[in-house]
Amino acid sequence: MNTNEKLEFEPLTKQEKYTLDLKEIAKKIKQQLNNEFPTCNFSVSIERYSGGQALHVSLMQSDFKVIQNFENISEFAISDCLNKGRYTIEELKEMQSKMYHQINQYQLTQRDTYDPEKWNNGVFLTEQGFNLLKRVVAIINHYNYDDSDIQTDYFDVNFYLHLNIGKWNKPYQKV
Repeated sequence: MNTNEKLEFEPLTKQEKYTLDLKEIAKKIKQQLNNEFPTCNFSVSIERYSGGQALHVSLMQSDFKVIQNFENISEFAISDCLNKGRYTIEELKEMQSKMYHQINQYQLTQRDTYDPEKWNNGVFLTEQGFNLLKRVVAIINHYNYDDSDIQTDYFDVNFYLHLNIGKWNKPYQKV
């Protein structure tokens, strides 16, 4: 199934989001990811700690490219990064070649469409990679609630999301 064919969910009430256990949520998300993206392999795990809980979702394998080759990144995008003084060209090349990246879910959800000149937390994604990860976040957010209020600095979510390509100890693989 490609990213355009989506299995839709029954909307969850706020009460259902509050009462679903994170372990059950992780199972449902893993099942949904396997159904929608059968050619991809995801790792889904949970973490509980004092003051909260987190869902860790990592894309471990896919049959398509999710990270752009450095050679395919536009000169404008590279010069934009260099002009901001963030990195040297060698550091950009090195980051783009790594097979582990922490992805910023908010950068995915704030954009409606793919922009090859925008990076996500240190990595330039392919259009297919962007669309895949954007859909993954939509699936996850179906089970999460967000009662945060930025104006009063009040932060309240059901769980924190850690979205990755690969893991720090096990790299992503394109097969």
